[in-house]
Amino acid sequence: MKNLVYKHGLYHLAYTLTHRPGRPLVIIFSAVDNIPGRCVTSYFGYQHRLDASVLHILDNFGAHGCYYMRLNGSDDIAKAYSALIKSVMAQCHVTLEQTWFCGTSKGATAALYHALELGGGNCILGEPQIHIGDFLFDDAGPKSESARAIAYVMTGRVAQEDRENLNALFLDHIRTHLRQWSGRAILHVSENTGYLWRHVRHLQTLLVDFPEARHRFDIRADTFLDHNEVSEVFKVSLEAELGGLLPLTSESVIFKTQSPVGALRQTLDVVLEPGRTYEVSYSLIAHESQPNGKAAVFSVQAASDLAEFEGLMRSPLADIGYFRYLSSRSDDALAYFQFSVPTTAEIARVELVPWENKEPGDAVLDLSVRPI
Repeated sequence: MKNLVYKHGLYHLAYTLTHRPGRPLVIIFSAVDNIPGRCVTSYFGYQHRLDASVLHILDNFGAHGCYYMRLNGSDDIAKAYSALIKSVMAQCHVTLEQTWFCGTSKGATAALYHALELGGGNCILGEPQIHIGDFLFDDAGPKSESARAIAYVMTGRVAQEDRENLNALFLDHIRTHLRQWSGRAILHVSENTGYLWRHVRHLQTLLVDFPEARHRFDIRADTFLDHNEVSEVFKVSLEAELGGLLPLTSESVIFKTQSPVGALRQTLDVVLEPGRTYEVSYSLIAHESQPNGKAAVFSVQAASDLAEFEGLMRSPLADIGYFRYLSSRSDDALAYFQFSVPTTAEIARVELVPWENKEPGDAVLDLSVRPI
């Protein structure tokens, strides 16, 4: 794995590449990072676990990125990103047919944009924003400070009239390139998040005018309730298409447990170092009466609340700290997530907390933690 910089004209683009010779190239575009100026990559654990060459490109222009598309109304930055992708494809000796453009949310929009720009490739997309303007603006103006920042960096101003211009931006790009595009796309969207109505239906309407290209889009409607839940659907889809994950080496695992999730909290004997990123792999087999659902909470408690943990949510409960739900399943399929420990953090303890006082033996947990 190498952290590199690509220079194109006035732009210096930061990226991370793990090259696995003879394997496909997977490009993962980032979603919006809600912490201003951080602009972290998404699904970074795939650098270590995916059986492919993996490219993460930073979208760090402005406080929250520019959709890999526009700076101050110009598409020069999009051309720079496309040039970087072509350069990495040449380094990895792959064709467009061997290249995957992937992402969720903003990352899905960027993935399809650049696949179309380059004329081919395979896409795995999780709930893309087709109408960027509607994502950033409502009738009163920008929906949030991050939306204001993105609109400003993309257009050079914050103006309500740019809502429709930004809505047209991506759709015009699709119209321009679709007939010549030789790629294919798997697009995941839920009927319950609003993305099907607010965004994906505009793509479906456009495809009516391009009957020769309709078969290139496999739009899969799901029923998850929250936009953030598309990440799990996306990961399952990507790993299925790429043939699964590389095995964990036993030497890299710093903690492992296999036990019933009881009614009492369990303190996990794991040491987390500041500035490191960790992957948690787990299977959680539930009781027959409740085969799917949240059965436990993975909790990291810090001595102070000065920094956020990327990949974990902050609980309003002091005795939970930062956490992720561990979702139970009726089979033993492996799930996983990554999180990063801030460089300033001092870890007090790591715990496993039963969800909603489940009875002992309700679920069996097999969990491993490793640094990446």
